[in-house]
Amino acid sequence: MKVNIDSKTKPCPGVDRILDQAKSALRRGEVVYTVGELIHNNREVTRLMELGLQLVAPDFILTFKRNLAEDDPSLLIRAHGEAPQTIEAARDAGMVILDGTCPIVKHSQEIVSQHAREGWRILVAGKPRHAETIALVGYALGHGAVVSSVAEAQDIELENRTLLLAQSTISPDLYADIRKVLNARMSGLKIMDTTCRFIRNRRKDVKAFAAENDAVILVGGLQSSNCKLLFQTMKDVNENAQHVESGETLDISRLEHAKTVGLTGGASTPTWQIEELKNFLEATQIDNNPEGLKNTKGGNILWRIWKNQSKTA
Repeated sequence: MKVNIDSKTKPCPGVDRILDQAKSALRRGEVVYTVGELIHNNREVTRLMELGLQLVAPDFILTFKRNLAEDDPSLLIRAHGEAPQTIEAARDAGMVILDGTCPIVKHSQEIVSQHAREGWRILVAGKPRHAETIALVGYALGHGAVVSSVAEAQDIELENRTLLLAQSTISPDLYADIRKVLNARMSGLKIMDTTCRFIRNRRKDVKAFAAENDAVILVGGLQSSNCKLLFQTMKDVNENAQHVESGETLDISRLEHAKTVGLTGGASTPTWQIEELKNFLEATQIDNNPEGLKNTKGGNILWRIWKNQSKTA
């Protein structure tokens, strides 16, 4: 078995940026809070919590009372953004604001804020409970709503001046379907494509990568929208695809006859997690696979030794 790492896999710039911000602040000894997960990658968030990052609920910020005996606490705004009401409450409580909002999401927030001030109704195509959509609706000043399906697009209330934009990690196909329905209902609908270009390009990359390997594994958060999207894209061209957070949940039996196994990741997958799974695979003996272990020291010789030991055990 030869393990191939997707040469184009890497965290998106927004994720790299916020991880650098978090680690720098924590290493300086600052008290850092964040509302919910900083990024949708449980293992990386856990590592940051071990360094001191404190995950809290929005109500914690709204009712926060600063201990004047302590250094100034900070609110690190997650990559998906935060509702303006929460940010304002943190400032009023004396918190230092560290803005880790992804620049693409930040641009969408500015679009929403500007149009809301001008009296537009705002429709956000995306998941209603996703941090990004919650924040975007917060910037709509009470004139926003989320559209999560074609069925909702057929029934949602429209006004003379309505703007449609997207959660950055929504499926482009779903956004196109929602856009088509709403456009048919309202000829003057203003549409802006705020889907993430990085994710769109990654879909093309992983589709080609999945077709090049016998089996393919996507490493990343199981709750991550972009990971789910990329995994489905891979599965459409390669049925032997898996989505895992680590080797612990990997179904090794599905790799027994694979000569090549491809590893890739989502926008919020740190490089170390892909390298970790690569090392795990290269150290794992898989029965019925004499082509395996080519990347480990000893290669096929190691496999034969292990096989013979199994027979005599």
